[in-house]
Amino acid sequence: MLEKNTETTTVISKSLTGSSVIADESGNNSTVITFSASIEKENGNIRNMPYIQQNILKPAMYVAHMEECKKDIQEFNNYVDKCLKGEDEQ
Repeated sequence: MLEKNTETTTVISKSLTGSSVIADESGNNSTVITFSASIEKENGNIRNMPYIQQNILKPAMYVAHMEECKKDIQEFNNYVDKCLKGEDEQ
């Protein structure tokens, strides 16, 4: 006798991106760092190892504006944490 079982799951994938934009000497906005993160959840549970990546595009500007850049990094990390906890879905 054949026994059948069907399970329905809900998978949510999120790609988060951000950047630290600072005015250069000319007053033009310049992207100094970019951030990205990827999160997958299945039925509300974290499904894979989440990652956060940052790329420093303009090292000299990063060093000159390190305090502001670090605040942006922390703000992005906090947003990723909210997404992991599901607080962004409320």
